Order: sequence, then structure tokens, then C-alpha cells
Amino acid sequence: MTGTVLEQEQYPLCVYLVEPLGEKLISASPFLDHQGGLVIMEALELKEAKQIAQKDRAVLSSVFDYTVHLWKPLEDLFAEN
Repeated sequence: MTGTVLEQEQYPLCVYLVEPLGEKLISASPFLDHQGGLVIMEALELKEAKQIAQKDRAVLSSVFDYTVHLWKPLEDLFAEN
């Protein structure tokens, strides 16, 4: 897709992302160049994450497509020695 964040319908993240995901949501934010965004969430399976992505308003309106990746944070990356 070739849209930008500015082209999508303005819809509160809390309605379609924050409230449904609850504690599974780690972080979500648009990219500074307005070419998409990133959602980090906990999911038991990739299928669950894909189902959430498919419900994103920008995806539903064909402004953006989505890609789901497995991710594991580096443990103790910022821990003091």
C-alpha cells in the first residue's frame, strides 16, 4: 500500500486497539515519516496477531497493509551491572 498515516480515517486507538488488547498491548505508535506504524503485543500464536492486524482501521480501509513478525526483547539490555 502507498498511503500515509495522515490519509487514514482518524479513529481513537483506544477503541480498536487498546481496549480489546488490554494488557497484551506493549506499545503502539505511528512512524515519524507517516508511512505506517508499529504495534508490539503479546500473542500466543502468530494467528492471533494476524487477526488483530486485519482489524486495523488503516488496513480495513486499504491505506496500509500489514506484516506480522515474531519478536523477542533482549533481556537485561538496559540492566545496570
